[in-house]
Amino acid sequence: MTTPTLGNSIDFAAADTEKHVQFLLDLSTSMRGGGKLASLNTALQACTCALVELQQAHPTRIIKVRRYGFPPGSWIDPEPIPVSEFTPSDLTIKESGTPIAKAVRDLVAYLNSKSGEGQLSPAALLVSDGQPTDDFHAEIEKAKENPAFFKADRMAIAIGADADEECLKKFLSPNAPLLRADNADQLVKQMVMASRMLATGQPSAIAGKPESMPEFDGGGNDLGWSIDWA
Repeated sequence: MTTPTLGNSIDFAAADTEKHVQFLLDLSTSMRGGGKLASLNTALQACTCALVELQQAHPTRIIKVRRYGFPPGSWIDPEPIPVSEFTPSDLTIKESGTPIAKAVRDLVAYLNSKSGEGQLSPAALLVSDGQPTDDFHAEIEKAKENPAFFKADRMAIAIGADADEECLKKFLSPNAPLLRADNADQLVKQMVMASRMLATGQPSAIAGKPESMPEFDGGGNDLGWSIDWA
C-alpha cells in the first residue's frame, strides 16, 4: 500500500483553524499484560512527535490534543493542549472495568460544548483491548443522533484478539477503517497513522498499515516488541 503524503493534498489555506484530536484510552487492568500499557505510552509520545512535525509543516493549522482514560472515565487533560506544548506523562492503570459508554457520553458532552466555535471538525481516536462493561450499544446509538458527534472525525484501534471489534466499528466515522494492533510495534504505527489522518481530516483515506512510518526509538525502553497480543 502506498503511504499518502499527509497534508500535501489537504487545503490548509484557512488561517487560524483548529483541529482537536481526542485520545480515548483503555486503562483497564487487562492493559497490564504483554507490555500493552508501556506500548500505549510510547505510542502517545510518537503521536506527539508526528503531530508536531505536521504542525510545523502547516503553521496556519492549530493542532491540539487531549487524553481521556477509562476507567475511571474522566479527562486526563482538563482542556485540549497545543501539540507543540504537549508532553504526555506516562499513564497508569486505575481499576478494572471498561466503561466505553461513559467515554462516548463524555466525548459528546465536550463536543456539544464546543459546537459553533468555528474550528474545523474535532476528531477522536478510541483505543481498547477489551469489551465494554457498560451499556455501550445504547449510548453509541444515542450519540449518532447528535450533530456534533456525527460531524466529528472518528477512528478506533483494536488491541489484540480480545478487543470487541464490532463495538469499536460502531464508533467509526462512515467509511473509516477499524485498525488493529497485535503487538507493540503495530500499536505505535497505527496510532501515529490514525492521529495524523485525524489531524488532517482524512479518517477514511486508507485502511490497514502503511509500508513505512516515521521512525521513533521508544526512548531506549525495552517494550517487548516480539510479544504477540493476537
